[in-house]
Amino acid sequence: QAVKPWSAKGVEGVHRFLRRAYRMVTELPVADRPLSGVEAKALNAMVKKVGEDIEALGFNTAISAMMVFVNAFAGGTDLPREAAEKFTLCLAPFAPHVGEELWSFLGHSDKTVVKVVCVPGRMVNFVVR
Repeated sequence: QAVKPWSAKGVEGVHRFLRRAYRMVTELPVADRPLSGVEAKALNAMVKKVGEDIEALGFNTAISAMMVFVNAFAGGTDLPREAAEKFTLCLAPFAPHVGEELWSFLGHSDKTVVKVVCVPGRMVNFVVR
């Protein structure tokens, strides 16, 4: 990758994304219902893309996949619990403090912690209780 001059505009974009992601999880009602077909497709595409991109060290495209997911779900009337939890686990390696706060918001005990572990060749999220 070529060296590029520093720009604060990138920070503003990340801040906007994290705010939208935070609002999506905290302001939409979290519903204990199964995913619709369209929702399941969007969630699985995001999880697959983020996993592949982390392994390939393609962090920008992993974040882009999460942005697409937020755009798909943020306008809905509710957020299925499965989608909220999997999104939070995907976000955690990139924004651990936000991930911890969202994980707690979703009803997991304060002693539950999302950890990211580097296994040779890939990163793995797991939950420690």
